Amino acid sequence: MLYNDCNGPTFYQFAAAVAGAAPALPPPPPPDPAVLAQQARGVLDLPEPTITRSPDAKNSDPALGGAPYTWVNLWTWVWTEPQTWAPVTVTVAAGGVSVTATGTPVALVFEPGDGGDPVTCAGPGRPWTERDRNDPPRGGGCGHMYQHVTPDGPLTSRVAIRWQVDWTSNTGAGGTLPELVTAADSSFYVQQIQVVIR
Repeated sequence: MLYNDCNGPTFYQFAAAVAGAAPALPPPPPPDPAVLAQQARGVLDLPEPTITRSPDAKNSDPALGGAPYTWVNLWTWVWTEPQTWAPVTVTVAAGGVSVTATGTPVALVFEPGDGGDPVTCAGPGRPWTERDRNDPPRGGGCGHMYQHVTPDGPLTSRVAIRWQVDWTSNTGAGGTLPELVTAADSSFYVQQIQVVIR
């Protein structure tokens, strides 16, 4: 049984108020997967290459204040450690859309710092061995031959990893984004080999 409270609104007044209420807003559209992909690219935590050379980057000359060096007219090999040469992924999600971006290393680039062209190698490089002698790097090796000493101070070289960035999503959309680069610099001298005669 429905009672009409004289001190309050009638049933018909209440029903009219409900009928005049604003309709519920529709849910917002899902985010664009391509936009999330750009966000994911921006938060990829990619490692820098290691500073690894032969002659050993840890070699130092007390006469140069302990600065490291390499040799003129011998191949200087460069490489990066395995832990810096592996795919890295990150996932970003919003509004029911999930996007995964993957950075994959595709090239090691050595800028020798002597005015020479950058050296681009398809892999991470590898350590020099005695079997390599002073031959041009092969079998995955990467390097540069310095033609002149550095009498006026050290040069600064750069080792960089180029990363291809691909993305996928739970919507089926995906693609490739502009590549990323991580790099590390090092300074050293280029010296003549000293021959000691006893």
